[in-house]
Amino acid sequence: MTRLILATSDLAGTMLRRAGQADIAIGFRPRFVWGALPSRAELASSLERRSAEHHDFGTHWLDVASRKHLAPVGDHSLSLLEFCDRCSSIELWADPRPNDQLVLVWLLDFLRPHRRILSKLVVVQTDVEIVAARGGAGLAQWRLPKLTMTDQRLELASRAWTRIHTAALLRPPGGRPVGHTAAPRGAHRTVRGASRSGNRSWRDRIANAGARR
Repeated sequence: MTRLILATSDLAGTMLRRAGQADIAIGFRPRFVWGALPSRAELASSLERRSAEHHDFGTHWLDVASRKHLAPVGDHSLSLLEFCDRCSSIELWADPRPNDQLVLVWLLDFLRPHRRILSKLVVVQTDVEIVAARGGAGLAQWRLPKLTMTDQRLELASRAWTRIHTAALLRPPGGRPVGHTAAPRGAHRTVRGASRSGNRSWRDRIANAGARR
């Protein structure tokens, strides 16, 4: 049975793999905070099975993964859904940085319709950056709370991603980065993870959404 970790940055994925937190750990590379936000079609394509559309490096979610580390499950051709389907458990680890919070809500919004995968998915939200454990044995010993994905939590994530994406589309050329844009109320607080208080706000809202179920 293969344990999978999905991390909201490629460096975090590498560190979690080296720490032995799972059988396979894969990080994501999107940089949402700076520059134009990709379209929903482009983002969805990056998570699909590899095809001729993925000839440019960085257009497929497994481009940065080492073949030997994927061997227990498959190869670089798999879609995110296919890969997850072959794993027994999935942990989605998220740093508190704004870009990581954007990647988190994007992935949760994408996975929301796929109940079989959600049934084995939990979110691990850190209060400090995973890279802070670089060079030490601390990361291997981390035992953080794991949040199951209830309907309320998924709805909150989808609502945040929709607002963020809408705000980015309305931003004029040369406007402020996504992480600093004047997004609709609630969306900005959701991704404001640069401070501990901002991270706790998102984490507590997600936790409370599950508690009210």
